[in-house]
Amino acid sequence: MFANDIHFSEMRFGIKGDNPSQIIKNLSWVISQDINTSSVTTHSTLDDLLKNSMIGIGDGVGVFDWVSADIDTPYILCSLLESPVAFPSVDDRALDIVLTLVSPEKSGPLHLQYLSRLTRMFREPKLLQSLRSVSCVDGMISVLSADNRRMLAA
Repeated sequence: MFANDIHFSEMRFGIKGDNPSQIIKNLSWVISQDINTSSVTTHSTLDDLLKNSMIGIGDGVGVFDWVSADIDTPYILCSLLESPVAFPSVDDRALDIVLTLVSPEKSGPLHLQYLSRLTRMFREPKLLQSLRSVSCVDGMISVLSADNRRMLAA
């Protein structure tokens, strides 16, 4: 996954919640199922990240990221929220797209390189516009496929 293309492990459409706590609860369940960890531990990690960092990177996009000794392969989740939710953000804009990146501890500094590439990707206005126009997970998969991202960038 740390090669040239970003490959999403999971995509979720219409994550429900009216506040950050509800979103974290719902994301925790999804992530814990996907990476086979405790939802309590995942919830605690997301909650700590919310309390100690700026989740929103701008333009309605937020990123939760951490390094874990409990996984062997990188994991990335792209979630479209059912409606925008106020999170701490660099531009005070409510989030409607939430990304989660979990890297294996053994990957070392590759986590930061991947995080950088991911945040750059989600600052592209054409990509965000296309992603926000979808109505299901299949639409997300189409927009976020490597081939389509190359066309959007052209």
